[in-house]
Amino acid sequence: MNQNTNLNIFDLPVHPSANLFPMISNDDLKEMADDISLNGLIHPVVVSDGVLIDGRNRREACRIAKIEPEYKEFSGNINAFINSANNIRRELTKGQKAMSYAVMFPVGIKGKTEKLTESTSKPSKDLLSRARKILQFTPDAQADVLSANVGLNKAYENACIEEEEALNRIKDAEERASNMASMQNDNADLYELVIEERMSFDEAQELVLSRNSEEIEKHTAMVNGVNMLLKDLLFNAQSFETDVAIERNIDNIKSIGGEFDHHTVNDVDEAMKLISVYSENLNKFIKGFYNE
Repeated sequence: MNQNTNLNIFDLPVHPSANLFPMISNDDLKEMADDISLNGLIHPVVVSDGVLIDGRNRREACRIAKIEPEYKEFSGNINAFINSANNIRRELTKGQKAMSYAVMFPVGIKGKTEKLTESTSKPSKDLLSRARKILQFTPDAQADVLSANVGLNKAYENACIEEEEALNRIKDAEERASNMASMQNDNADLYELVIEERMSFDEAQELVLSRNSEEIEKHTAMVNGVNMLLKDLLFNAQSFETDVAIERNIDNIKSIGGEFDHHTVNDVDEAMKLISVYSENLNKFIKGFYNE
């Protein structure tokens, strides 16, 4: 069974995927060593290209028993073999199995590897999805789940919290970038101060909001002033028995007043010009009325 007599099994490195699984306790190792001393090693350890891929506990028990372990060579999909060898034989929790599988196969697998594992111990889609999310957002939790110090579901909850916080950080960064772009266009002086690190971004934003508030107050005052002027002109126009021409001007004034709440500052300026024209026309009509 041993093909390479020069191979020292005790010196072989362990494959990273095999190292995912916890060793048995010292008491269990001692019991296994006693059994090997009495009955020999029934199941040889497995190596591939000078790396131990299965049999860490058996190798350690042989070391205790002072017996050279037999081994056999494996050629094929190592991760699929390790997953099958450990997740079927060992009494692991579903969370441990899902996590070990997710580490060995961090993304969806296709083709031959899928066929090698689909009939063995591939975890459910839900458990595998949870394990992969843990690896993505809280990778440090991997060891705790594999050692059963933390359950998969609890680790998943923490990963979801970290995912939400990561999304919020991205959202904040995008919002900050958008605000910086707006600041560069509308408040270039503040933008330069932030870029030159002479003012913090938050301080600059407060000033931007303050400036915007002043503009809103100025615009509101203009709107109120124009509306008052419209009302006065309308009142004066309605104080007379008007002909068709005067009524037409009244309708125009009413139209401006009715739409004014939705106008911008530029519209206010335009409305002021129109009011000036209507006011002049009304005065002409009123003078003509008296002259008649």
